[in-house]
Amino acid sequence: MLRGLACASIDRVIGRYLAQWMPRGPHAATLRRLQTEAQMLLYTHPLNDERLARGELPINSFWLSGTGALAATPESCPSATNTSALRTAALHGDWPAWARAWGSLDANEIKPLADAADADQQVSLTLCGERGLVRLTQRPRTLWQSLRARVKPPTPFEMLSPL
Repeated sequence: MLRGLACASIDRVIGRYLAQWMPRGPHAATLRRLQTEAQMLLYTHPLNDERLARGELPINSFWLSGTGALAATPESCPSATNTSALRTAALHGDWPAWARAWGSLDANEIKPLADAADADQQVSLTLCGERGLVRLTQRPRTLWQSLRARVKPPTPFEMLSPL
């Protein structure tokens, strides 16, 4: 039942408006019903009385994460970089740390990709957002593509809007 249910991780959801992160799909209604039942049970549970007596907040629900099916990494991908520095900085709203993490990525991981692209090797860069991704792949351009790119190159907004 959970295989087809894509759920956001709790670190993306915490402190944010929940409605936009609620699971969607055929089994989402069942999960929402289960969460409602759990809220009713937790409301009167002795555990919450103990928490309140200690000055702690009550537990009023649960959140599923790590469900769904993970897409396989293409075998043609020789290496993949996943940086937790960007993620951690973004989740904490630490934008100076986020900018430093991007600087590090630019210098250490992206520069070799740019150098390989300049040497006419095919390279790909995948940028992931909260609900989507954009894969940028350098390929030899046709004459028309080269002319069009010089006349009207895509804006960063156009390239990153799927994120």
